[in-house]
Amino acid sequence: MAGHKKNENVLIVEDEEDIRNFCRRALEKPSISTYAASGGMEALEYIQRVKFALMLTDIKMPGLGGEELLKRTKAVSPSTDVIVMTGFPALDSTIRIFKSGACDYIVKPFDAQSLRMTVDSHLEQREQRGDIEWERSLMKKLVCSDVETSKLARENKDAISETILKLCAIAEYPSGLVGGHLLRMRDYCVIIARSLGLTEKQAELIKYASPLHDIGKIGICKSTLLKPGKLTAEEYEEVKRHPLIGAQILSGSGNEILEPARDIALVHHEKFDGTGYPRRISGEDIPVFGRIAAIADVFDALTSRRVYKPSYTIEKAVEIMGSEAGRHFDPLILKVFLGSIEKVRKTAEEFKDTRQGPSGSPGGDNGDILPDPEKKSE
Repeated sequence: MAGHKKNENVLIVEDEEDIRNFCRRALEKPSISTYAASGGMEALEYIQRVKFALMLTDIKMPGLGGEELLKRTKAVSPSTDVIVMTGFPALDSTIRIFKSGACDYIVKPFDAQSLRMTVDSHLEQREQRGDIEWERSLMKKLVCSDVETSKLARENKDAISETILKLCAIAEYPSGLVGGHLLRMRDYCVIIARSLGLTEKQAELIKYASPLHDIGKIGICKSTLLKPGKLTAEEYEEVKRHPLIGAQILSGSGNEILEPARDIALVHHEKFDGTGYPRRISGEDIPVFGRIAAIADVFDALTSRRVYKPSYTIEKAVEIMGSEAGRHFDPLILKVFLGSIEKVRKTAEEFKDTRQGPSGSPGGDNGDILPDPEKKSE
């Protein structure tokens, strides 16, 4: 990660003095000026006087708690990013925190390296073209493009609105990816659906549902997602929880978009031969939208630069994926996808990343196959 260059003010809000001091020491560097407050009211006084790029706040504090401080901070200083420091939160509280305006959270206890990585990532993002609004606008395009003319959008305004909220809940945290990934994957899924002969309505549904495939990563430690090197076995097991988390977030709505989105989130890491995760289901027991999304997701992972790997050429990606027919991928759907590679190539060019995610040398042994983009090692 290149690091941010601009000098920024960071406010640390924590009622425990030892943790406050630890955070200040961990973030000490020429490009960061740290301020510390022992509670919510003191923090609000600072915010009235100083322009902060970032605020780190505890949730459970005497007096004005972290959630209320978050809401008041966003009302007074909407440009201030807020990272919540908390014990591992329940899913409902995680969603509530993000909807209130938090851009990320860091799980206690954390070490100095994890804290620095999280803060530096957010400060660097602020300096990149378009910043968070660029990401949010891309996310909204995923479900709102052609909203005036789309019959699906007109009939499902409530579902569209709910989807935008869920997308925006993750649009502001650093995943190491850029918004182009979601746009490309969306269109790859549509290309496959149409080439398979699915109905136009089914193609529309996968267009709106597929970008939510990784929403479960809001429940995964951000330092793990951003780690440039090989994951430990324990870290990989943590990452493997994101399909279940995503399915739980998207469950229960009953609407036309979020139900298939739930299926995609749950099964996009399953493999055709039954060796995937989280349920190790196989063949046609994997919903067709999930089998389509698995191909689109892995293809984009292979042809995109990530913190742990360089990008492969389309030709190399085709070679790698072809060798996985019947193992990782449904062979019929993969054949259809590879037969549409010129359309895929045009989509890749149309939504080519105009800015890079965090850089880094390839982590682990990724040169032969990348069946699980998050694993970074096989």
